[in-house]
Amino acid sequence: MGRHDAAREYGGRGQRVLAALAVLAVSLLSGVAAAAPGESKGLYLVHMTSAPPVVAYGGGIAGLSATAAVAEDDAPSPGRTPQGSAGGMGGRKGRSTRLLRPRADDPHVRAYAQHLTSMQEQTLTSVGVAASSMVYSYGFAANSFCAELTRSQAQQLRAQPGVGRVARGRKVRAFTTYSPKFLKLGAAKGAWEANGGKMNAGEGVVVGIIDSGIWPEHPSFANQGYGAPPKHWKGACPGLKKCNGKVVGARYFLSAYEREYGKLERGEYRSARDAGGHGTWCAGAAVGNSGVVLTEQDGTPIGSASGMAPRGRVAVYKALWYNASEGYGHDCDIFAAVDQAVADGVDVLSMSIGSGEDTYFGDLPLLRAAEAGVFVTLAAGNAGLPGMGGTYRSISNTSPFYLTVAASTTDHDAALLLRARSAATTAATAAAYGATDGSENNSSYTARATSSGSNRGLISHSYRPFQAVYEAPVIAPFSSAGPPLNPSRPLPATLQVTNDILKPDVTAPGVDLVAAAPGGTARDAWYNMKSGTSMSTPHLAGIAALLIQKYPSWRPAAIKSAIMTTAYRMNNRGGALRTFMGSPATPWFFGSGHVNTSAMLDPGLVYDVGQGAYANFLAGVNLPAAKKAFPTRRLSPIKPWDLNQPNICVSRLTNTVTVTRSVTSVTGKPRTYQVQVSNPANVDVQVTPSQFTILPKQTVTFKVKLTPKKSTRQFSFGQLVWSDGRHRVKSILAVQPMAAL
Repeated sequence: MGRHDAAREYGGRGQRVLAALAVLAVSLLSGVAAAAPGESKGLYLVHMTSAPPVVAYGGGIAGLSATAAVAEDDAPSPGRTPQGSAGGMGGRKGRSTRLLRPRADDPHVRAYAQHLTSMQEQTLTSVGVAASSMVYSYGFAANSFCAELTRSQAQQLRAQPGVGRVARGRKVRAFTTYSPKFLKLGAAKGAWEANGGKMNAGEGVVVGIIDSGIWPEHPSFANQGYGAPPKHWKGACPGLKKCNGKVVGARYFLSAYEREYGKLERGEYRSARDAGGHGTWCAGAAVGNSGVVLTEQDGTPIGSASGMAPRGRVAVYKALWYNASEGYGHDCDIFAAVDQAVADGVDVLSMSIGSGEDTYFGDLPLLRAAEAGVFVTLAAGNAGLPGMGGTYRSISNTSPFYLTVAASTTDHDAALLLRARSAATTAATAAAYGATDGSENNSSYTARATSSGSNRGLISHSYRPFQAVYEAPVIAPFSSAGPPLNPSRPLPATLQVTNDILKPDVTAPGVDLVAAAPGGTARDAWYNMKSGTSMSTPHLAGIAALLIQKYPSWRPAAIKSAIMTTAYRMNNRGGALRTFMGSPATPWFFGSGHVNTSAMLDPGLVYDVGQGAYANFLAGVNLPAAKKAFPTRRLSPIKPWDLNQPNICVSRLTNTVTVTRSVTSVTGKPRTYQVQVSNPANVDVQVTPSQFTILPKQTVTFKVKLTPKKSTRQFSFGQLVWSDGRHRVKSILAVQPMAAL
């Protein structure tokens, strides 16, 4: 198969090119400053504090108009576009507080972005580094840049006024036919029905996928009568020959990868086309078209597939590249992709990647994205559960600005169907797996040999897979676990992460699932079977798109809250969630529980996070670092456990702590809620008030008093539930009672 036409990458010696519609990731591919003798160079991310990025600039510089995202009723400038996925809590009827995101094609935005780039160049040249050493200039979601520097040059930059953080760039790694049914998306009063049915579910929402690209000819991404993209969308497809209505954006980011790791391997595409399959799979799982019949490479159908939000549009940002069959990328390219996606106008951003960086401050572009109204999902990682090849503290992506997703099983085993090694495999094989038959007629299943690599042998009946019902969900053995820090060791003096945020947030299907694969055509819709938190993450991206479609004025934190407080923690056999080994699973493995796509549509109450709250949270974690990150904000540090998250997590509880939370009603009638508490072991819990009546859109604040009764130095778990007889708004209580040190 021939290599497709490559798209141009922005760049040129000493130039700064603003791409049409969204130009804030600038690639400068040649010319570097001279290094000191014997000193090697590398790529560094430099975060500036001298000025906020486009999405946060409120004005004040002569000749440069404000560009910040603002509420619709705050006299917006012509350079802003309503973004339905953020704002107040009014739902369909209360959209007056939608967030107006700056448009990347607006002259005021262009002017301010160029101003940031000029300041970044001046910062480089002030320490004797040529501006041509800059690989990327970021300006939309972050005022940062990526440059090729020596260690001594990086050290000099750290001492410059207006520079907040200088960090060596890191390698970033990539971490279904049945999922919609298991998730009950098509059930009566389910998420598809709530949004006008399966053929309308996701309409008007753009999901961005930062990954290894896409195979646009696959039927999962065909134009099935799509009209023009949503009005707020400003993206384009320079990374492919053209957009097609379903695929509304396609870009690629390669500059940092090639500088650090060398040229692309043969078989990879210098475009947004996917060679490895990871990105195509994720895009298909999130928003793949409904009713696509996936096939083996010989044309044999295996079943009908659908994404979680099948009428959603997809924008791909290729920043992962395949080298020796492994997909990985570079921080600088990832940052450029995030910046561009926010500028283009994505509503949801799915990132099945992780670098293992142990700091919230490395996630500042994602904080800015959340404040601009973008809902972000990231993978928890595939380092494994304790006792199953992994350990506690293996989790990636622990910041509270986004949703971190663990992986678990469904109640059917696609691997049984697709991993059979010979044509003699029959339904009897299922019995060896301890499964109960969910088919109509077991004896009518026959084996058909295939030639799809290791997936040899196909059990089929009327092109419908064998369905064996298993205990589910079960937490996947590869799924990473929290907490991020060792709870028994002293905290580092330069703390930039905390155990006071419970991660992951939720779990979702991520084991032995099939979705779109490269090579498919309109006639042959090829598939891959994959497992990983990389697979569960786009499930949540598509599910979030359904919530955004139903409640376009909700902020990302409210969407996240609805998903978390309605999650369930019981399996299909009535027992508590377990691991693959049969041991009890804890919230460090699954967060709030397994996503419930029906209950999330009517959460009753949500825990919202207002503008500025995340910055105050960071100030409570590390005030000096927060002051550098937000030099123009008046910070009011809060304890990490006081960030208005659904779950309450307190580490090192040596004395009584009182935690504050606020909930906002998203129902149409006054409701009276009463609290129900299950205390964590060795912790006394008191909630005041224990009952309240709340009006529609009203916010009520309550306090949770936690007192250690006995020092165990181990985390114990309980639950706090607000119930009005119809809604059960659930929060995990995770507490580590300790003796005073």
